[in-house]
Amino acid sequence: MANHPIFYPIFHGETERVKAMLDASPEVVSVRDAKGLTPLHVAASRGKDQVVQLLLEHGADINGPSPDAAWTPLVFASYRGHIGAVMVLLEHGDDPSEKQGNPIHYAGQRGHKEICKLLVAHGAVDDILDSDDSDVLDLFRSSYSYDSDAVTSILSRRPELVNVKDRHGRTPLHGVCTNGDMKCVRFLMECGARADEEDRFGQTALDRAVAHRKKAIVKLLEQYE
Repeated sequence: MANHPIFYPIFHGETERVKAMLDASPEVVSVRDAKGLTPLHVAASRGKDQVVQLLLEHGADINGPSPDAAWTPLVFASYRGHIGAVMVLLEHGDDPSEKQGNPIHYAGQRGHKEICKLLVAHGAVDDILDSDDSDVLDLFRSSYSYDSDAVTSILSRRPELVNVKDRHGRTPLHGVCTNGDMKCVRFLMECGARADEEDRFGQTALDRAVAHRKKAIVKLLEQYE
């Protein structure tokens, strides 16, 4: 199937042309291109903030998945590092949680620190924890936000939390190794983090670092063996 003409101005961020087409035919807000992506997917992936805003105002499905049922517009924007598009989606009530594609995982593995902080502030990691201990929640929020100072502060008061696990059996070390946060990895290891601790999928923090090609992290972990 050929792409609808609306995708060209979306791809190039031509907001006025997109608006004219939506005003003439509102239903095109939901068309899909040859890859099965909607206009909102493409605008978010390209970082066209104004077009994202326009599409949402015209009723675009904010959580509409891609054909593989995983990549929402927020996941695309987070992975590509388009913080403006991320902000627009979140302002419109987008859900950054794991159940909606886990956008923070994709932002983190690409090292988009400011996007990670923004997603955490909107509750991105809260649903992976079962604990009602505020320090546990803050520890995971901080570790996913590249906030080594906060991680240091929490563990200085509560060193026993260094190997606390989320509902997937992952410790803070699993997350910071995935993200390549050298400073947090070093501090966690010095606090007694166990790099060989397996999550419920049988993966260690080292496995996560290897899988996400964080070579500097792998080398650092090997120094603690």
